This record gives sequence, structure tokens and C-alpha cells, in this order.
Amino acid sequence: MGIRDVFRENLLLEVYDPRDDIYFKSIIQEVHDNYIAIGIPLRKQKQLYMAKNSTWDFRLTRKDTLYYFRSSYIGQKKGDRVSLYLINWPDEVRRVQRREYYRCPCSFDAHYWILKKPWDEEEQPSLTQPEPVVGGDGKEIPVPEGERIPLAKLAEQMGAPGTAMIADISGGGLQLVAPQWLPIGTVLLMGLFLQSKKIKKTLFVKGKVIWVSPYQPERTVHFRHAVEYVDTPERIREEIVRFIFVLMRERMV
Repeated sequence: MGIRDVFRENLLLEVYDPRDDIYFKSIIQEVHDNYIAIGIPLRKQKQLYMAKNSTWDFRLTRKDTLYYFRSSYIGQKKGDRVSLYLINWPDEVRRVQRREYYRCPCSFDAHYWILKKPWDEEEQPSLTQPEPVVGGDGKEIPVPEGERIPLAKLAEQMGAPGTAMIADISGGGLQLVAPQWLPIGTVLLMGLFLQSKKIKKTLFVKGKVIWVSPYQPERTVHFRHAVEYVDTPERIREEIVRFIFVLMRERMV
């Protein structure tokens, strides 16, 4: 499918505003040889201001697929009832299946603690929190009586961590390269140290090893582990996905 075959009228289009790290929603209204006309991007009744010739990142939804591209705003025109924004045809479009999380190659440090081995009857320690907590800001999140321990706090109580590297990451899981063999079924608490040119954050998540294979960089034996997130709220997945596309945008520049 060519770039121009992707765009059709009435498809949902979103415009990324880097100032507030949010997307404004719009719809493709017209498709012409020289431009694409979209409805005014809105979010909670707020209109996105776009300066002429400014460049923006877009996300297009089509069935089960997302398309990411960069384009410039070239002006407005009067539609049948409202004004339309005009954007140039993009030079490149990145396609991502929504049913499958896009895996982004990377090289980030990580810490991990073993919560449960496959032969254990119960997860240890038992007071794990299924709601991952963003750490690194120095703020302690209060835990109401009777609720479980947040993951960031649990990590502080579990002693020295294992050290590893994240070789790729997605909204559904990651590849963890570690010197220790972690058998399939092992449940981990992981501290992920994510960093881009503009963002630096630490996320704590739980994951389960679903496959493992030997890996020998420079003749040193390590193990690659495919880890699937478990008990992970959608807001944390979305935060990881947003971070991935920050990396993608930076690499396109």
C-alpha cells in the first residue's frame, strides 16, 4: 500500500502537541492531490493553534492499524460549514498494528527482583501491588490501610537487585538481557530506567518470563528473556507506548 492509499475521508486523525504531551482529535474531511484537509483539531473544546508552515506529528487510525507521520500545516480554507486545516502530504508513514504492540529496539538499564519462581506455590513476598507506581520523583505515595504495597516501595524492601539491560520494549512486554538464567514462568518486579533526549523516568512493573535463550556478547554468557507484563494498568501501558513514540519521533529527526 502506497502512502496516498492510506488516507481516506472520515478517518480519525490526531495531532500531537509536544507542549502539553497530548493529542488533539480531528477527522480527514477532504483528500486532494496537493494537500489533505482536516477538521479543526480539538481537545475538550479547546482548539489547537497551528502556525503556518509549522511541522506536526500525526496519528491516523484505520481499522486495527495506526499510522504515524510528520507533516506541515499550510493554511485554512472554508468547508461546507466550518473552516478546514490544510496539511501537506507526508514523505513517510510508519505503520503499527494495534493488535500487536510495536517493539522498539533500545538499550536501557534495568533492575529486577524475583517475586515468584515457577515451582513456588505462592508469590513472594505476598504483599505485591498490581498497580505499578512511577518512581524517581522522590515522592512517597501513601498506601491506604488494607491495600497492598506499591511496587516502588516494595523494591526498596527487597534488597539488592539484579542488574540487566532492556534490549527492546513495547506496551505489552520487553526483552531483558541478564547474566542470570531466569526460567520460564518466573515472575519479576522490574525497575525500568527509560531515557530519551527530552525524557528521563523510572517505571516499576511486574512481568512474567515467557521464553529464554542464551546470548553471548563478547564471549560473556548472558540470557535473553522475553518478559510479558502482568497486573499492569492501562495507564502504565499508555505511558510506555507514549515514551516509545517519543523515541520514534526523535529518531526520525
